[in-house]
Amino acid sequence: MRVLKTGSGQCSPIQLRVLSSFMLEDKPLKSPHDNVLGRMVEAMASDARLRKFLEQNQVWHRFIPKLETVHTADAAKAAGVDLHRVTKNLVSETDRGEHVVLIIPGDRKVNLKAAAKALNVRRVHLVAFAEAEGISGYPPGGTPSVGHKNKMRTVIDRSLLKYDTVYCGGGSRGKLLELKTEDIVRLNHSIVADITK
Repeated sequence: MRVLKTGSGQCSPIQLRVLSSFMLEDKPLKSPHDNVLGRMVEAMASDARLRKFLEQNQVWHRFIPKLETVHTADAAKAAGVDLHRVTKNLVSETDRGEHVVLIIPGDRKVNLKAAAKALNVRRVHLVAFAEAEGISGYPPGGTPSVGHKNKMRTVIDRSLLKYDTVYCGGGSRGKLLELKTEDIVRLNHSIVADITK
């Protein structure tokens, strides 16, 4: 039996069986989202990318298992964490077509006018979940505050800086990632501003 290796290790026997059964089919995949195989491969790739980023940058971190959810409040409750310390990492687009990430506390709403001002652009809008996943490389509910597939400017809400650590998506919907707030700012060269209401 051939062992399939990923950036962070090997597939489990169950994953390997699922992958093998799909490899035997003649049907080409239209999209990674078409089936379980595509989602599994994509999840393993994004997990490996995030772990590699954290290791290469020698970032202190801790993964915390959680229920699979895209809702920040559900993730905070399941992990027993204060909602204000769980970040929303909102992939957005400026009027110039630039993709950016707005990092805000889980119990707040983004103020897009304030975000535009911080970025020195006229307008910013949130992108759709499917588009955000393609840009960041991570699924909604699993988007971390660092290590995105495409390098993007980030704006972090000033209120998060009062915490030594915060929690963000852990690369998949099934885990959170605890990071030092100062590392998020440093690694992203983040703009710090008041961008919530």
